[in-house]
Amino acid sequence: ERNESGLKLEPVEIIETFKGILMVDRGSAHEVEKFMCAVTDRGIVGLVTQVDLATANVATLHNADCRVSAMIDRNRVRGIVHGTGSDLSRYATMKYIDMKDDVRENDLVVTSPESVFPTGYPIGRVVNVDDTGSLWKTADIELAVDPYRLDEVFLLRQAVTPVEELAGPA
Repeated sequence: ERNESGLKLEPVEIIETFKGILMVDRGSAHEVEKFMCAVTDRGIVGLVTQVDLATANVATLHNADCRVSAMIDRNRVRGIVHGTGSDLSRYATMKYIDMKDDVRENDLVVTSPESVFPTGYPIGRVVNVDDTGSLWKTADIELAVDPYRLDEVFLLRQAVTPVEELAGPA
């Protein structure tokens, strides 16, 4: 277990990978709970979706059922990032971007304050913006973390809000 900038992280090993799901070697016996966040030092991996006694499943951003509230780091434009459902694709999709909002290739996408993840945690980079011709546009996101190249992830035990953030500016 380690503390990193207000985050209490617990390392877990990946036992098995299948269809956008990582099975990890910790479960309810280790106080793992549904909706715990799985991260690496490079960015987010996914969310715990199922917990058994000794193992848990993490739905990665490759899984179509994993959705994360996100924003463009440069201008805080909001959207929802979710998996394509394909193990072969290295991308996720950011949806519900207002047609008027400025989103560009190479923009960094991070978790938004509405997310269960800590705010500002890397999700990936915009590789393509698709103007759907409706009220919304979408963007293809190259993920910061490839879950299929991991042996270990960290489960977020708790997010500790820094005192400065709670108290506001001096």
